[in-house]
Amino acid sequence: MLREEIESMEGRMRYLNSKIAMSTLNLTIYQAYDFKYESHGNGFWYRVKSSLASGWDSIQNTFFFIIANWNWWILLCVFYIIFRWFKRK
Repeated sequence: MLREEIESMEGRMRYLNSKIAMSTLNLTIYQAYDFKYESHGNGFWYRVKSSLASGWDSIQNTFFFIIANWNWWILLCVFYIIFRWFKRK
């Protein structure tokens, strides 16, 4: 009984080894690149596009500068209110 189980397991191992020997593994590895087309020209529309982009960046930078300095705006408002209060007297 024990010998039959051993032989059965050895047979199963030989079967699996033969399947492994015949198997093929195909592996494809690639790296994805983010492609961004940039035109390096001096044409009219390229210059219009770059001017609009730099103008938009300036607007954003101004907006974020104002927001980043909120404490000075509050201080200026307080001084303005005090100035108007003294001016009325």
